[in-house]
Amino acid sequence: MRIREEQEDEKVKVAAIGPSGEKLVRFAAIVDERRTASRGGVGAVMGSKNLKAIAVRGSKRIDVADPATMKEITRSHMETVKNDPKFKGFSHLGTASAVGFCHELGVYPVKNFQEGVLEHVEGRLTGEKVEEIFVKDDRCQLCHIGCGTVLQVKEGPYAGEPVEGPEYETLYSFGGEIGNTDLGMIIEANRICDDYGVDTMSAGCTIGFAMELYEKNILTRQELDGLDLTWGNHGAAIELLKKIVTREGIGDLLAEGTRKAAQKIGKGSEQYAIQVKGLELPGYEPRGLKGSGLNLATAPLGASHCIGQCPQEIMGPQAVDRFTPEGKGKLCTFNQDKVALYETGIVCIFPMALGLIDVPTLGKMLCAATGMVDFKDEDYLFTVGARILHIERAFNVREGFSRKDDYLPPRFQSESLPSGPAQGHTFEMDQLLDEYYEARGWDKKTGYPTRSALERLDLKPVADELATMGKLG
Repeated sequence: MRIREEQEDEKVKVAAIGPSGEKLVRFAAIVDERRTASRGGVGAVMGSKNLKAIAVRGSKRIDVADPATMKEITRSHMETVKNDPKFKGFSHLGTASAVGFCHELGVYPVKNFQEGVLEHVEGRLTGEKVEEIFVKDDRCQLCHIGCGTVLQVKEGPYAGEPVEGPEYETLYSFGGEIGNTDLGMIIEANRICDDYGVDTMSAGCTIGFAMELYEKNILTRQELDGLDLTWGNHGAAIELLKKIVTREGIGDLLAEGTRKAAQKIGKGSEQYAIQVKGLELPGYEPRGLKGSGLNLATAPLGASHCIGQCPQEIMGPQAVDRFTPEGKGKLCTFNQDKVALYETGIVCIFPMALGLIDVPTLGKMLCAATGMVDFKDEDYLFTVGARILHIERAFNVREGFSRKDDYLPPRFQSESLPSGPAQGHTFEMDQLLDEYYEARGWDKKTGYPTRSALERLDLKPVADELATMGKLG
């Protein structure tokens, strides 16, 4: 890499944007050597500042308060994880193995979330097909889970060099989302997104949005630069993706993402923009996962599955009925606070979701690292998580967000799933929101935090600031 050459140091770590970030594609990503910060268009933020890359070289030790205890806990935890069946199953193919699982539940989004199952997915996008083109496992530095996968298509129109990924979200966004079951095309789309630096989820969802507008005769073939965007036409989808990442032709409009593109297109296209707060949905059908759907509606940055998914709906000893709305407000609140807590320790979401690192263990690690004994108190830890969510909510409220922005698109409320295990279900939006606000202690009419909720978390200054703006519940 040229930056390492300029610095004359092979150990320099680089976070960079690609051509899409430079062109301010709304869902541009920041890319490091292995992973991307993709959601929310952070790459476009760097591009807007004419900032191409950040290079970092650490030169000092990281000191912790109690190194002996930290080492003991870490070694013990690593042994526990290595002997856990969930680790062994997840480590090999990572989230790519989730396609079959989500499809069996009827929550694999198909054709811009019109359906939850897709014919021929089994054997084409599921684990056994991925195994056929498997090259090697991959992992982040020092990670003992190693969920990364390198794949290579060796024949056909998409044959090429090995590519890291795709993960589940890309197998959804360029798979079921656009009615496609060609794995080679998904890997090629993954490569293009990585090379140009864009979020695969928003990119695939935007193409699915365009395909539905084509289906509904809202966008014509002429308006789409001559592309035949019928469902499953993966060749046309690749061509459209290339236009989006370079802002060429119709790609310049779609590079704005589904919400802004719909505002410009009009003609009722807004109802087909599957997004919350401007962020396109990940690969989980809300009508079949009510708690997870509630999280997508209320997560501070928009429809993010990394804020507070509800794994209790699909696995674990405390499994709940995924179809009922009752109890999902408290469940969603619990999971959002828990994720915020884990992020204070910079813990990967996978060991948390799989139950491979529990809250008491995390507390011991934080205590050993910082010397703060409060971290040994589980109630205190969840207070930390709740405090983070309330501050983020207060930030959004200050910037003009309210209950009206916590809604999933109309499709989920008015259209029941037509087939699969979740057939007949819709999303009880208002009932779920009311229960969520009640669990949070927020005002149900506005969605604003109340003074009592904020002061209970020692956030009186935040309450005072919202009060001066007339935005306190």
